Amino acid sequence: MRAHGGTSAKLVCYINYFLIVIHCSMGALAGAWANQYVWNGVWNRVPPVSLTNDRIKRLVATSSRPVKESDGRSLNIYVKGGHASWVYVYRDPADGRIRHKGLGRWPDVTPAAARRARDDFSADLRAGRVSLSPPKSPRAMTLEAARAGDLFGDAAKAYLGNELQTWDDRTRGSYTRLVERYAASLYSLPIRSITPEQVENVVRPLWNGSRTSRGYKLLIQLRGIFRSKRIVPNPASDDAQPNLITDPKARPEHFASMPANEVPAFLHSRNIAKSKDRAARMLALTGCRRDEVLNATWQEFDLKARVWMIPGERTKRKDADQPQAVPLTDAMLETMGASGEPDARVFPGRGGRKLGNDNLGVPAAYHPHGFRTTIASWAQEQDHGRKYPKQVIDRLLSHRIGNTVDAAYLRSDLFAARRELMNDWSEYATRC
Repeated sequence: MRAHGGTSAKLVCYINYFLIVIHCSMGALAGAWANQYVWNGVWNRVPPVSLTNDRIKRLVATSSRPVKESDGRSLNIYVKGGHASWVYVYRDPADGRIRHKGLGRWPDVTPAAARRARDDFSADLRAGRVSLSPPKSPRAMTLEAARAGDLFGDAAKAYLGNELQTWDDRTRGSYTRLVERYAASLYSLPIRSITPEQVENVVRPLWNGSRTSRGYKLLIQLRGIFRSKRIVPNPASDDAQPNLITDPKARPEHFASMPANEVPAFLHSRNIAKSKDRAARMLALTGCRRDEVLNATWQEFDLKARVWMIPGERTKRKDADQPQAVPLTDAMLETMGASGEPDARVFPGRGGRKLGNDNLGVPAAYHPHGFRTTIASWAQEQDHGRKYPKQVIDRLLSHRIGNTVDAAYLRSDLFAARRELMNDWSEYATRC
């Protein structure tokens, strides 16, 4: 019995010793874990080194995609489009929801200032000095908008001013102008009264089914505006727009074109000494796209061979290995003027920069892009449509010929035929 009792005592001692070791180990692990994580309504890992101005500067300069990086204690920096914004993530003490608080843009708000702003907001939140509106159901938000008589214009301004603040200035301005110009007919309407048919009427003129088209971009912005006011069902959703979604090639955008018989008078009214007027003449004579003309540099031109080689990456088709060859005529060479440095613009703006994307002096009733239609229509009418085949006109406009199978086999650029067309058009367009 003694032997058995001694063995039991030793076993109890061993067990107690083992439990003490486990307890100490867990305490050490908990301490290490606590050093790595903090609680501020949300568990957040604290990075070994906080963000610095140099670190953020490198992120802005090198990040080609949106990036989020933590400074610790729920403070993050969001980098997108060459800009960086501070955002504090916290938990609403009323309902436990995760919320986000914008603290401004870097470098206007430095890392140290962002941390102070976070700490101040967190202290106000704990003290109950921050008023957070409780979340509302979509139906409640819709009814509230109806009672308040919210107009679409007010909702659009609020959405574009707040939701797009992380975008760069150029993109944000582009989206704002897109909505203001093409959705202007909706601005004076109560937002809850707008129907899917009215949204379709606004988007339809720009719609061609491409996710890079202005029509698709406009639809996405309208969808966000309605969502910001909790309008259910959303009249800009895919379900509400079956005609657009199932008709991807519906009515591409058309630009008003100047009649061919008005072009000679327009060209003679241009001042050849002004870069802007020379650019307008080049558009009308070549039928090239506006950006192709405004970004043209002297190194793209072979004046002896009388040809302009537009790099593939500067064309709409973006075929980097297939430059677009444009035949040059006497009128075009006269329009270009004296040659400059290889990398200098042929039609420079102030300080050598690119000219603005305005109408370049084209009458308000017409659009600069419409010269492409003018030339194509004029060519089609020659000799009752027999002089210039459609393939020649398509090559002139840098359009794809036929389907993908045709494109695989029909690889000639019909340069000689296009030179003949260009010579005839230049002679017609510059006649007295």
